[in-house]
Amino acid sequence: MYDLWEDSKIEIDKQRIRNYYKKEKDIVNNSIKSQKSNSSKVKRSDELQGKVIGKPVNIPNVKLGGFKPYPMDYLNKSAGLPTNSGTCEEACATNMLLYWNRCRGVHGLFINGKAERTFKELLSYMKYHNGTYDYIGYKGMGSYFARKDITDSKGHDYRSRSKVDWSFIKTNINNNNALAFCADCSTYKSGNGGHAFLAVGYCNTTEGQFIRVCDEWDYSVDHYYKYIWSNVNEVWYYRW
Repeated sequence: MYDLWEDSKIEIDKQRIRNYYKKEKDIVNNSIKSQKSNSSKVKRSDELQGKVIGKPVNIPNVKLGGFKPYPMDYLNKSAGLPTNSGTCEEACATNMLLYWNRCRGVHGLFINGKAERTFKELLSYMKYHNGTYDYIGYKGMGSYFARKDITDSKGHDYRSRSKVDWSFIKTNINNNNALAFCADCSTYKSGNGGHAFLAVGYCNTTEGQFIRVCDEWDYSVDHYYKYIWSNVNEVWYYRW
């Protein structure tokens, strides 16, 4: 082994290195197991019946307006990408536009009126490369609205983890803003790493606080993610 700082060779027993990394790996694995055991997996609304405290809150017309979000597999196929391409940020953004168009009556949000065409363009605007950084995705969405053929937003906001709390999420849902909720999904279904959900509601339950989400894996708006502050990465939105 060579120490670049000291510019010299170092003699270290190989078994000591193996033991060290095994110890570190065990620590990480035990931490993940602990998080999974302490966090609820995805819930459906029927699984929360009888556990909700007060009244659930949803942005307008999520069900009455017939809102049916597009899953990543469908959008990836429309753009000529493999199904498992890590496009959750772009899918989330497309579904945010879809909500404002179909449930709130805002026009001029899609290129030629096509969500699929818009998704493909967002891959470029949001600088997709086997995944997308949340903040770059947020800024890329703003660049998309600079197009002359797209209706510009009336407001937007971005919050990193240190500036996100339950009150911020509640306030924006109460103000009828669909949110790009970017969070760890290691405790959500069998996910791994970060994922962008579209948050469309929330509720307080005897099991904790839950955010109603479109998870971009299917067409449903009937999933609930258990809110744990340390699992949140970023939250952002655009509104009309």
